[in-house]
Amino acid sequence: VLSTAGPALARWLAAVDNLDLFVDVGRLDPGGTASAFVRAGDLTLMVARPTAEQLQPAAQRMRALSVEQPQLAWLLIGNSPYPAHEVEATFGYDVAGVIADDRRGAHALEHGAQAHRVRRSGLARSATGVAESLVVNLNASGASGSSERPLVDLAATGQAGPNGASHDC
Repeated sequence: VLSTAGPALARWLAAVDNLDLFVDVGRLDPGGTASAFVRAGDLTLMVARPTAEQLQPAAQRMRALSVEQPQLAWLLIGNSPYPAHEVEATFGYDVAGVIADDRRGAHALEHGAQAHRVRRSGLARSATGVAESLVVNLNASGASGSSERPLVDLAATGQAGPNGASHDC
């Protein structure tokens, strides 16, 4: 469905006023359907653990994405072995946030645990904080070029999900 409707859906979502939207597009293929969401978004986040094995290929992907979306930043899973400031200095992209490396919380979320258990997890609390910060910062900066339109269209792209497993859209 997204292969035919994706580009139109991305344009439509980008035009909706008062909508804060986060879209996980999984692994990006050049020219694939997910690229439409990247182009329509105000910001694209590359989700990665701060390890050389994940950062190096993700940074290459970010450089390729910068042609379609100049607003790129990292969303890190954990702060070790490389803290946010080192990732920024090494790769030249800001770190928009760090979510907890909480495998128990990710497992609870992935396997449908009770909502109160998921909400109390370090993963959910940190992800909520990052999401709220992104909404506030993008709305304040007028990321879409219009200060009248408080919008966050976000394509979260990455190499690994919150539990470290690779995922595709």
